[in-house]
Amino acid sequence: MEGKTVLVTGATSGIGLETAVALTRLGADVVLAARNREHGVPACREVARRGGRSEPEILFADLSVMAEVRKLAAEFMSKRDKLHVLVNNAGVNMNRHVLTAEGIETTMAINFFAPFLLTSLLLPALRAGSPSRIVNVASVMHRKGTLDWDDLRGAREGPGSAYSRSKLALVLFTRELARQLAGSGVTANAVCPGGAATSIWRVASPLTRFAMRLLLKTPREGARLPVWAASSPELEGVTGEYFETPAHLRFGLWEERKARKAPAPAALDDGAARRLWKMAGEITGLSHG
Repeated sequence: MEGKTVLVTGATSGIGLETAVALTRLGADVVLAARNREHGVPACREVARRGGRSEPEILFADLSVMAEVRKLAAEFMSKRDKLHVLVNNAGVNMNRHVLTAEGIETTMAINFFAPFLLTSLLLPALRAGSPSRIVNVASVMHRKGTLDWDDLRGAREGPGSAYSRSKLALVLFTRELARQLAGSGVTANAVCPGGAATSIWRVASPLTRFAMRLLLKTPREGARLPVWAASSPELEGVTGEYFETPAHLRFGLWEERKARKAPAPAALDDGAARRLWKMAGEITGLSHG
């Protein structure tokens, strides 16, 4: 990864932080995207300490707000003309229905609309950095998701279905993105790193969080698949795919098995992917420039 520029969103904790550390160790010039300085500055120091390099650059943006996503993309493009890997890792799992100032349900805003808009705005840098990669951190929960075309923003949606819906949208977006970028040297793949005990579960009860720490992967283990997707020579030229890492407990240790799998049937609907792209462009203002 020497000489490669990587942007990781949601990089201040959990899988995002571990992904940034691992890619830094591989020699990449990692740029962190963080919501605020309170968490971003300590994360930079940790990436530098554990990655064995100087402190990485950090950009700040609240990814629930599309205007902030635009600001993040513009700031990156003002400083760098090439991007070799974009890891759309930032995600939330809200336990209540909260709309952003732009009228988008928060889970949908961060998990889907933000990566859709950020990726689209950074395509000139990704094309300039070709061969380059887009890695979208999805979830096996996309298999439970459905899209409400009359309420894609999630304005009426309850919190129980928002997470799976947002991840289904992300996988559909990944496949349509790969189709549109075919032959450009820019690849796009979705990955499910498997259940990991990260801050995304902070909405769970204390007892549930305790059980998750005992039973789920650590964030470092969860980062293995995104890191592999971002850096492995095996994936050179591979695009439009969905990968999972079923984890099997063997001799007291997690044994990872990287698997290219067919996503849910709903995620294979090309017509739905094109419709989603068009509607997301309208909602985020991308189709209006």
